Amino acid sequence: MTKLYATGLTLLCLMLCAACSGRQQPEVVAVPRIVRVTPPAHLLADTPAPDCRDARTNGDLLQCVQDYRSALRQCNADKAAIRAGMEGRP
Repeated sequence: MTKLYATGLTLLCLMLCAACSGRQQPEVVAVPRIVRVTPPAHLLADTPAPDCRDARTNGDLLQCVQDYRSALRQCNADKAAIRAGMEGRP
């Protein structure tokens, strides 16, 4: 009976040693992380339309047209800033 226990313990030790001998380091895998980058809030804000309801003279209409052109330039500047900020990003 003792011989059976000795054989069993020997086999158990050999199995444990064999199980540890082939162990490899775990492989490190880089997982890409998606990051959403949004433009700054001031570039996404609406550009207010000029109020031309009180235009009564040709001078008032001229001022209204100039205000609209200024608002259009501001919108285009915002879009240009967004495009400039996105250059160089994947």
